[in-house]
Amino acid sequence: SSFVAAKRELFEELGIHSTEETLKKILHLKRRNSFLDVWMITCDIQKENLTLQKSEVAEAKWVNQEQLENMIKSGLFHNYGKEYFEKVFEKINRFKGATL
Repeated sequence: SSFVAAKRELFEELGIHSTEETLKKILHLKRRNSFLDVWMITCDIQKENLTLQKSEVAEAKWVNQEQLENMIKSGLFHNYGKEYFEKVFEKINRFKGATL
């Protein structure tokens, strides 16, 4: 399932353990040739405590929306497209501080 895959990849790539309470699907998108689920994690972990999978993750950091938008504009973060980020930011902002 998408949840099992997200949970596995989160642990493999960052060393973060998650549960159904901490990992929530916030978006399901139909793309031109595929479907995409976007997951949001709620956790309290310092960057220094992440275990990066070197073959998949070059760097990790926590950023706010403005910082991420600047990273996208400057080419430091892959641009998945305006529609993608509008939907992701809308969902994150809607759930900020909410219990899912």
